[in-house]
Amino acid sequence: MANLSYKIKILVFINLLFSIVFFGLAVLNPFIKLPKNLEGKMTGTGVASAIVTGASALLLEWGIVKKNDLKMNTARIRSYLVLGCSQNSNIYYPNNIWGYGKINLIESFRKIR
Repeated sequence: MANLSYKIKILVFINLLFSIVFFGLAVLNPFIKLPKNLEGKMTGTGVASAIVTGASALLLEWGIVKKNDLKMNTARIRSYLVLGCSQNSNIYYPNNIWGYGKINLIESFRKIR
């Protein structure tokens, strides 16, 4: 029985670490100038964190500035982002790689309207 308790604690810890996923892989960037009108792409955690930060800011605007959720805080932002996550039907969620799925802000807004 102690082994089961240990596994549950590990799963809870994993769920806290990986709530949502946004891979910063080949994200289009119109500000990178390439020859012959090619689109620039950026990769990395910096790109991913910037996009998740922007999504959070848009949720804050929707909630506080536009008065749709005046009690908006980080826990609610996380909940709204998790609510809209895109999931693959072949993967069990939440898990330690994908968390609750890929961030999908449009779907979050659809579900909270």
